[in-house]
Amino acid sequence: MSTSAIDVSTIKLNSEKIISVVGAHRNVSQGSGASSAGDEKRTLCLTEECVRTASSLLSAMDQAIDPCTDFFQYACGTWNRMHVIPEDKSSISTFEVMADQLQVVLKGLLEDPINLRDNDATRKAKLFYNSCTNLSDIRKVGDKPIRQIIAQLGGWPVLNSNWTAPSFSVETLLGIIRSNYNEGYVIEQWVGPDDKNSSNNILQVICIIFVLPFIVEMLG
Repeated sequence: MSTSAIDVSTIKLNSEKIISVVGAHRNVSQGSGASSAGDEKRTLCLTEECVRTASSLLSAMDQAIDPCTDFFQYACGTWNRMHVIPEDKSSISTFEVMADQLQVVLKGLLEDPINLRDNDATRKAKLFYNSCTNLSDIRKVGDKPIRQIIAQLGGWPVLNSNWTAPSFSVETLLGIIRSNYNEGYVIEQWVGPDDKNSSNNILQVICIIFVLPFIVEMLG
């Protein structure tokens, strides 16, 4: 028998164990008494998803601990020992572990070559990802793209000693930044439901809070 077959059998056995315990607890709490072996067998879920979930729960438990003494350690003790808080984080949780795993999966999907099954959004995401990871092209192009964007937005005296103010207004500049780059400056505007009548969408405008002075004040 192969190692994988042994692992699957063990996982299935453990899943039956944990589901049986949960089922027995449910029957006792409902006052229905212990169910027969046949009834209990029929209620077990042995699909791949259920087996993986049961295995995950069992692997997190510390069954050497008495649950009546320290239930948290009993339920999560092994998980805590196996997941040390990284130096760059103040905590770690199952959600963060899943997020890290999702990042790996997403990275693999974005690195797959574009194929006919990809929709327009997927193709754009892959192209954007490749443009950010192609270091040779980034070094070759340099800062030309950002300089072109700054020039289109009216220029910057720091980059051009002969700079003159653009002919268009500040309102036009804010509109260009919002429409072309989806960024807001000075004011933030968007279309959203009216608080007084959610069936209507209205143009909403707020003033952006500049955080730099606040940070300087805190550091000072």
